[in-house]
Amino acid sequence: MKNKTIIIVIVSISILFFVISLIIFLNTESSNKKSEIIKSENNIDKKEIEILKLKQFVMKNNWWYMKPLLIEFEKPSNKTDLYKKFLNILFDKREDYITPVPESIKLRTIYFIESKSLLIIDIDDEFIQNFPSGTRAELEFVYYIVDNICYNFKEVKKVKFLFSGNEYKYLTGHLDFENPFFPNYRYIRDE
Repeated sequence: MKNKTIIIVIVSISILFFVISLIIFLNTESSNKKSEIIKSENNIDKKEIEILKLKQFVMKNNWWYMKPLLIEFEKPSNKTDLYKKFLNILFDKREDYITPVPESIKLRTIYFIESKSLLIIDIDDEFIQNFPSGTRAELEFVYYIVDNICYNFKEVKKVKFLFSGNEYKYLTGHLDFENPFFPNYRYIRDE
């Protein structure tokens, strides 16, 4: 009888030890998972908002050149959205600066051809009907867009304009719009 009692006590202690070990193991595993969840939530908070600082080159009536204006906005998740966001900023009218873009301008879409370092900007063709005539108006429009884009995004070396998906030889009869435009930084002053 004494042997049976000893065996029962040993088995009971073994089972108790096993149960306690299992509880400790499961509790530790659960704690590690909670720690991983807290760490991943902290990483999400850090990556949540990234502010992008760029220069928008603007004009005033008494300036011969475009001068920089620092702009800040939340960085979009991809390059296409980034280009669109920046172009829409360029298209916005400002009271204190000249924006050489007709108010009727509507961006249809953009394409970036990385192998050619070419950004294609497709604008609604209603824009052409409202565009002021003259060489100066065309030059100001083209280099306002091209210089701002190429200066801020070094991967873009040239810009081509389409109007409702079509190529036009001339906008108002002065500049050749069939070919892409390269930046001409002589119109800007980086001060």
